[in-house]
Amino acid sequence: MRHKAEMELKSIQATQLRQIIHYEEGRVQQFEDNIAMESPMHIFVRQGNRQADLGFLMCTPGADEDLIAGLLFSEQIIRSKQDLRSIRTEASGTYLVELTEDVPWPTDLPERSYSATTACGVCGRTTMEQLLSPVAMPFPTWKKPLPALLIGQLPGLIREKQQLFDITGGVHAAALCDKSGQIICLREDVGRHNAVDKLIGSCVMSGNVDAADCVMVVSGRLAFELVQKAIVLRCPVLIAVGAPTSLAVDLAEQYGMTLVGFSGPGRFNIYTHASRIELD
Repeated sequence: MRHKAEMELKSIQATQLRQIIHYEEGRVQQFEDNIAMESPMHIFVRQGNRQADLGFLMCTPGADEDLIAGLLFSEQIIRSKQDLRSIRTEASGTYLVELTEDVPWPTDLPERSYSATTACGVCGRTTMEQLLSPVAMPFPTWKKPLPALLIGQLPGLIREKQQLFDITGGVHAAALCDKSGQIICLREDVGRHNAVDKLIGSCVMSGNVDAADCVMVVSGRLAFELVQKAIVLRCPVLIAVGAPTSLAVDLAEQYGMTLVGFSGPGRFNIYTHASRIELD
């Protein structure tokens, strides 16, 4: 109960009350309503006497360390929590990340400019070669596939746990589930890429970045960068309630990932590597 209360409090802290005018079927009401907060996060990375300005992210306050760790992991700057000496707040909305000395300093780090909106997932990359750089070996097959019924149920199970969405109706979600459908971790943010980075960062900060037997579920559509993030986490199944893009399908096909879109009760589309789902 205490954990649930803490989660509800964190959700409330990620919202603001604003005065609105509500119109419905000829009736007009004026009242205060909760809206999801969107604020800038400025990130600096330091290692010894070297420092890089990663720029700004627009995000929902909350799970800030998860977001930073997930972003650095997704960008392959770090590989584990042990690569982080510290993450500390320098000023309101400004964070300084200290890397340990044994982390290879990325040669392109000063070139990455993260002036990213909530809709931006690969804004820090300057060339297509960087976007398409190999991030992992193809996934192995699963011995036991997931039941089709579970695939259609997962988005609904995730939706039931979206506390911030319940309050605001204005955020995306990303969740990691085991093969039985149990939710391991769930994160919300106004940016769907941020939600995935927060999810990945939670795995990094907990010391568990092995998602080889897990399923990632996201709200919204499936774009290239979400597939790339799931591949870096080594999660072999990615499910969304929306449609994938062509590049997302191509990348999932290349790395052996099972990509599922339009998932809902009793229905879904499989775009790549259907062997991990039991259809009979």
